Amino acid sequence: MGPPPRRGEGRDVSACGRTRFAAWRKSSYSGQGGDCVEIADGCGAVGVRDSARPGGPVVVFPAEAWGAFLARAVARR
Repeated sequence: MGPPPRRGEGRDVSACGRTRFAAWRKSSYSGQGGDCVEIADGCGAVGVRDSARPGGPVVVFPAEAWGAFLARAVARR
């Protein structure tokens, strides 16, 4: 798979295809107003999408980058 991407570079996960994210979920803290994001993981990546537009675009992050983001978010609570 190669070395992890350097800051500012993304890993090419296109070979996995859009269907790699089969089980989308949203936080239990999300309200019913539709202002939520959903996440799904697969193929070494995490997809993030707008829950109001499930067929819309998906932003894809390497799993390591998503983990670092969550760790930082939790530390800042």
